[in-house]
Amino acid sequence: MNHFELALKNEKLLYYHRMAVLLLILNFAAFIIVAIYATTSTTRTFAIVGVAATTFGLAMAYWQYATVKEANDKRNVIGLFFAAVCWGLMQSWVAAVICLLVQVFYSISIRKQIVTVIDGGVQYPAFFGTTTAKWNELNNVVLKDGLLTIDFKNNKIIQAEITETQPVNEPEFNRFCNARLTGNSAAV
Repeated sequence: MNHFELALKNEKLLYYHRMAVLLLILNFAAFIIVAIYATTSTTRTFAIVGVAATTFGLAMAYWQYATVKEANDKRNVIGLFFAAVCWGLMQSWVAAVICLLVQVFYSISIRKQIVTVIDGGVQYPAFFGTTTAKWNELNNVVLKDGLLTIDFKNNKIIQAEITETQPVNEPEFNRFCNARLTGNSAAV
């Protein structure tokens, strides 16, 4: 095998989903308050649309938890996006920007994190996208008992548990990594 893909566990995924639902509920409540106390009919209309949008987002979130088994499903993003649009239509720019920022950070935090080990090095997830570490930058890469350890020469260590959805032959993986590491140390 010339490459390995390892999916990392995200232990905080349920927490992120719950926070997104809580923010949808807060937006729902804020839209109701604005709809009740609005002085103009335009603001009231947009607030009612916001109530409908967040209700739709909450229904999608419920459906996600009840039926969909995909962990990085982004249905909560739809509700947060519509809430941001409604806040923008009401010209409440601070609330709109906050909803959009939360949406972006939520999308980043729930994405599937994959470590790819290839002939050229190790690609691991970073905040935006992935970062590649070449073999000459690494001391060791080991997979043991479902725990991946990437040891850099600059004393940085990354350790993460992998999911069992894609089983990896640990001895084969470790032989692959050791062959690349010893090949690079001999060339240096």
